[in-house]
Amino acid sequence: MALNGRTRCEQSPIASESIPYLCRAGRQISNFIAGLLGCHEVIIVGMMGKDLRETLTMASRLAAGLLVVLALYVVARNNYLLYHTLLEGFSLVLAALIYVLTTRTYKYSGNDLLLFLGNAYLFIAVIDFFHIVTYKGMDILPVQGANTATQLWIAGGYLLAVTFLLAAVIEHRHFSARLQFWAYAAVTSLLLLSIMWLRNFPVCYIDGRGPTVFRTASDYLISVIMLAAMLLFYRRRSRLDRVLYQMLMAAMACIVLSELSYLYVDTYGVMNFVRYLFKLASYVLIYEGVVIRVLDAPFDTIFHDLKASAVTDNLTGLYNRQGFRELLKSELFLAQKRNLPLGLLMMDIDKFKSVNDRFGHLAGDEVLKEFAELFRSSLRGRDIACRLGGDEFTAIVRAGQDGLRLVEDRIRVAFYMWSASSEVARNLGLSIGSVVWEPGRAPDAESLIMLADKAMYKEKEEHGRT
Repeated sequence: MALNGRTRCEQSPIASESIPYLCRAGRQISNFIAGLLGCHEVIIVGMMGKDLRETLTMASRLAAGLLVVLALYVVARNNYLLYHTLLEGFSLVLAALIYVLTTRTYKYSGNDLLLFLGNAYLFIAVIDFFHIVTYKGMDILPVQGANTATQLWIAGGYLLAVTFLLAAVIEHRHFSARLQFWAYAAVTSLLLLSIMWLRNFPVCYIDGRGPTVFRTASDYLISVIMLAAMLLFYRRRSRLDRVLYQMLMAAMACIVLSELSYLYVDTYGVMNFVRYLFKLASYVLIYEGVVIRVLDAPFDTIFHDLKASAVTDNLTGLYNRQGFRELLKSELFLAQKRNLPLGLLMMDIDKFKSVNDRFGHLAGDEVLKEFAELFRSSLRGRDIACRLGGDEFTAIVRAGQDGLRLVEDRIRVAFYMWSASSEVARNLGLSIGSVVWEPGRAPDAESLIMLADKAMYKEKEEHGRT
């Protein structure tokens, strides 16, 4: 009957969708373990081709992961209690870190879904702690047999499954984090009170006989709740961040597999070894895949915006002097690599000072913004417009002499049509200097700038412009 149930599950869209995520989970865990081991393989393959390097790096990380799993299996065969304490302790630490990172960085991420999960994982960690200290053989608290630890496992499983189901329901909806915190605190306290002191929680394990009917039914019910959460997330996947969605699906699939790995003979059985590996995998996915990768995104955006602001002119939105110099060096490098010419236009608005003197600096700013717009629209999509400062502008043009001349003429026509129709800009002129870098010459950006600048001032002097 159970086999038939799993067969139907595997044929569902959620189950089929979980397969690539479980593969991703394996890679993610291997990467996480390899990171802890130092990733020394990067030094070995650093001088190889990119594709080969990535393949060898992934292979070495998978090998590291398999070696760790093999080592854990050896530990479990010789001292299962140590194995259990290591994996559950690591899971507990990860759960606590999930709580700390999601709550402390919420003001930057603004992700309500992660905040909800983070708050929940704090109380799941509390139940995990009591599960560890009450596990059969630990002899820390005065409990007998494996029932108490098993009850705590089931209680934590229910809390985790309901958490993911509620997370799928609330999704992007705002909620009261304080209310959730105290609600989870109350539920966790009641569960611990029922299991540890009142002892009225249903019996889950009988020593010498194995899991009870309630325990078996609970494993299936927890799995059903988790599958329902997966279905909700699947239906709303278009509204979720792609990485967040994939990692949540993989983590929930690992939890389902962990719950269904209940067919063991005793507390130290082989299926228990698999069970805790799947549980650890789900925690690693939430921590490594969701918390680190998704919470990194806002900071990446901030740093990207800071970089953009450093090379962008605030008034016109064009690249500024710093951006121009960086881009010119980059374009010269590409032109040399592709054996193509590169053009540079240097231009200055003549008599611009008269606008500031007559109409004021605000009017002067408007003139600069209007010119920047027509300047940008006169270029082709692959050309780059920059403002060096004041009334000086420049353009990096991916063309030879003929193409550069066409762009220059287009700018001149657009400028004089605009100035003729503007009361403020009517008396302005435009001086342009052009130079072309040809393949075979040294790609010297400073020399190119100097030549274009001289050509511009030569035109200015010839026409008596100031």
